[in-house]
Parts: sequence; C-alpha cells; structure tokens
Amino acid sequence: MSLRRPRPLPPRYRRPVSPSLRRLVEQRHQRQRADVRQRRLRHLRRFFGRIRTLQWLVLPLGYAAIVLTVASILFLLLFSPWTNVQEIRVIRNDPRVDIARIQHALSPLFGRRMLLLSRADVLPLLETSLSDLQDVMVDVSYPSRLVIRVTLDALAARMQIDEGKLAAQSGAFLNNFLTEEGIYLQYPPSYVRHADELPLFRITDWGVHPTPGNHILTQAFLANMQKTEEILQRDFGQETTERLIFLRAREFHLRTAKWWLWFDARDPIEEQLRRYRLFLQSVQQEQVIEYVDLRPVDRVVYR
Repeated sequence: MSLRRPRPLPPRYRRPVSPSLRRLVEQRHQRQRADVRQRRLRHLRRFFGRIRTLQWLVLPLGYAAIVLTVASILFLLLFSPWTNVQEIRVIRNDPRVDIARIQHALSPLFGRRMLLLSRADVLPLLETSLSDLQDVMVDVSYPSRLVIRVTLDALAARMQIDEGKLAAQSGAFLNNFLTEEGIYLQYPPSYVRHADELPLFRITDWGVHPTPGNHILTQAFLANMQKTEEILQRDFGQETTERLIFLRAREFHLRTAKWWLWFDARDPIEEQLRRYRLFLQSVQQEQVIEYVDLRPVDRVVYR
C-alpha cells in the first residue's frame, strides 16, 4: 500500500511557534548533526586502527603475491613452449624483398625463446643472405610471433654488361641493377618500380664476369661519377646521355650531345675538369668529332 505524498497542515491546524522555540529546535538539530559526524569519525579511526594492527601480516602477504606474480610471468616467458618462436612474419615495403628467402634465412630462429631474441641475433643471418641489406627492425609479438621489417639499399642505375647481349637478356627475365653501395643485383622487371627512370650504365673491361650480389664499384667511384655529371650540367651546360664504365681500368666515359669525355676515377676530378675548361678555351669545337681524353696529366687528347 503506497503512502500519499505529505502535504502541509491547513492554517487552522497550525500551532504558532515562538522565535525562542525555533532557535531551540535549530540548536538541537545542529548538535544532532555534530554528533553524527563525530560517530562517523570514531568509526573510521577504529577501522584504520585495526588495519594498522594487521599491517605486519597484510604487507608481507602483498609483497609475496607481487613476487609470485612476477616469477610466474618470467617462468612462462623463459620456459613455456608457448613463448618459443613459432611464426616469422616479414613486412615488405619494397617488391624487391623476397619473403620466402628471408624466412628461409631465419629458419634457425624457430624454437628460440622470444624473450632472449634481439636484433643482434637476426642481423647476421640476413647479412649472409641479402647482400643489399640496409637495415632491419625486429619486433616481438607475444606469445610466439617474430615480426621483421627489412630495408634494402636504393638502386642507383640499370646495368648493361658488354658481352654481345643486353642486361635484360643475361638471365631468364632478369634485369641487372646497381645499388648506391655499388652492389650488382638481378631482379625480374616487375620487382623494380620505375626502373625506366634509372640511368643506364654500360659495363665493360670486366675481366671476370660480375656475379650478382658482389661489390663491383666503390661508393667513391659512383660519387665521383655523379659529381662529374652535375658539374658538366651546371658549369658547361652539357647533359650526360650515356655512361660507359671500365671496371679494371677504373675509368668512366660520359657521352654528351657533342662528344665522349674520358675520365680516370683514380685522379682528382677537379683537375680533369680544369683541363677540359682550358681545352674548350683553346681549341675550336669543330675540330672535335668523337672524344676528348682528359686522363693525361700534361695534355688533352682529342679526336
């Protein structure tokens, strides 16, 4: 049975209250509220007092629970077969990355403890398999997955090896490329984005045929060659259209719109370009038909 909502008494039933009585009732209510607060404070003091008396028992139990939890986690990470490497995932940001080859190179890591693996364990295995490896990142995805991110050296140029065939025909649908580190590589055409935009290097005078994965040129050689092209474009207004590299002689020949320029990578490029500048000032360009040889130190040979 529900009660009706309270309503104030009609005026005729109301008892008049004097100011003194009103003050007395208000003081009594204040004392009652103060007593309630005091009782609550006493209860809290008793509760915390009991906790302090049990502190010698509660704290050791808490510490023991924390130590037991940490020990259990370490035991699972170190000795449980669930945390062994059971899957290797390779994240590829370049079509040249051969996932199957990387997974085969990292096969010795299967069964290893995830907690004990680091980049130092992965890097030597990949370096023996990938000659153009630039960087590798290793992430651990518990309980049993190893995530590998591989970055390869950037490609500097396409290659054509003088042997009566073009580089694209040297293998079964493989093109030859040169990295910025001077490493010779072969890839199918679909593996290299915008391959046609790379400059073409013609390689000759190689003695022993270059093997994919080997260093055939030094970074200093490639840097000198690129620097020479930039100076010819900037200071002489001559753009390079063809490039011919002699491996054993360590020379490079650059074809401009007018003639070939012969350079020796073992001598300072600045001196050879200075001789070329003096040559242009002293010889009429109509006399040059085929090439300008800048390799001799005391003269410039042309034809």
